[in-house]
Amino acid sequence: MMRRLGGGVTLAVLVLLATGCSSLIVIASTAPGQERPTYASYTARQRVESRLGAPVATRALPDGSVMATYRYRVRRPPNAVGQLVLDTELALVLEDRRIWLLMQPLLIPTATVAAVYAAFDAHYDTVTFGFGPHGELLYVGAPPPYGAEDDALVAPGIGVLRRTCWGEPEPDADVAERRYVECLTSRFAIWAIP
Repeated sequence: MMRRLGGGVTLAVLVLLATGCSSLIVIASTAPGQERPTYASYTARQRVESRLGAPVATRALPDGSVMATYRYRVRRPPNAVGQLVLDTELALVLEDRRIWLLMQPLLIPTATVAAVYAAFDAHYDTVTFGFGPHGELLYVGAPPPYGAEDDALVAPGIGVLRRTCWGEPEPDADVAERRYVECLTSRFAIWAIP
């Protein structure tokens, strides 16, 4: 009687441990990555670097601002083997749980191999942020234009900055005004115009 009870408890524990293990292994292999980092304007550089680490490259600009390029690991969906494990496990759970239980010794090692491959096949991308002279985030990507290439790198007048910030007409006046104000304030910060 005790031997039968012990065997039943062991089987119950194994079933609980195996429940969805292969799917969890595959899903966990996608966790180390992240989406493209985004931050609000005027975020402190220290906050960006606390999340992304030190930049892989920096470039000082003539106005005192800095372009910093960061490297981050990209979150990717499960690879083909991992997706096959997920689909198979879902189909077996919906179809017949007894077959699903019998397939666990095959699915768990397959999912583990897919997860190990995903861990060693990491993909990285870069993102470039522009920080003002005081360390505040001003833009993502390339810096805003400073003017024509033959212009001297001296601070332009406020009128010139205002004219360069007027873009194409927007159907929504609020969006147009917000873009104009963001453009103007970032250029004021870049050129350190009070």
